[in-house]
Amino acid sequence: MRKKILAVVLSCLTFLALILSVSGSSMRASAVTMDEMTRTAVQIITRSEGTYGTINANDNGAVSVGMLQWHADRAHQLMRTVASADPATAKSILGSSFYNEVISTSSWNTRTFTQTEANAASSLLSTSIGQSTQDDLAYQDVQGYINSGKKYGLTNAGVLVYYAELYNRGSGVAARILSAAKGSGAYGDITLSTLHNTALSDRGNSSGYYTKRLNNAYNTIVSLGWGDAAASEGGSSNNTQPAQPDTSDFSESYAGTYTVTASSLNMRSAPSTSASKVGKIPNGATVTVTSGNGSWAAVSYNGTSGYCSM
Repeated sequence: MRKKILAVVLSCLTFLALILSVSGSSMRASAVTMDEMTRTAVQIITRSEGTYGTINANDNGAVSVGMLQWHADRAHQLMRTVASADPATAKSILGSSFYNEVISTSSWNTRTFTQTEANAASSLLSTSIGQSTQDDLAYQDVQGYINSGKKYGLTNAGVLVYYAELYNRGSGVAARILSAAKGSGAYGDITLSTLHNTALSDRGNSSGYYTKRLNNAYNTIVSLGWGDAAASEGGSSNNTQPAQPDTSDFSESYAGTYTVTASSLNMRSAPSTSASKVGKIPNGATVTVTSGNGSWAAVSYNGTSGYCSM
């Protein structure tokens, strides 16, 4: 009788272990949460927009400020929030006249800054309160961009993050590109590479600045494994071979043999500081460059290929 009971117990334990093993594997899978998408999108967007103290005194007729370059009345709302949080510090930085305007005026739709005002605003927004306020607002805004994409039916984490980058340029721009990428299909079927290629060919992408910005967003997302084969939000990534990094702006004019002058140089899987490291090249080593864009180069060293900062 004891042997039978022991056999049953062992059988149950084995079954339980099997369940836990499967469950553990599932839990270890790289689920992409809304928080991860939001923080990644904020990182991508701010890399092209600005820092805490960045001021564009006259951005198409009104001021833009901060890490997300909030414009006109949004710039005013941000500065009023920061100034209200610590009036004494704000008044000492801005001066009484500018401070009173920030607190009491109703509209900055056509407000531009003098250089003195720009310097003062930059100092205020670079304070600890200015930085934390911007962090919170950027997170809130960018999460709103992602939620806008989800309303279209987008579920792929990489597509949602890329859409957030497009939305930051304007909801109309994002909607136009998304519609063109969809074609006669469904929004939920849009892949990252299709959205990226559509954005690159969009009529609004007429400058090298936006091409570089779009490539940066695409490469960062691919380096995270959220490319075309990635699962939807909350699911695990089943990428066995992530989409290839976009190097459409690379030129063979940079091809040649180079010597590393840094103390050491990281070789990465994609032309982005967010991409995984595939090797490290020591000072004085000679590397072969096949192409580049002035910022990144496709290199090979000791049989390993990757991308290095130029």
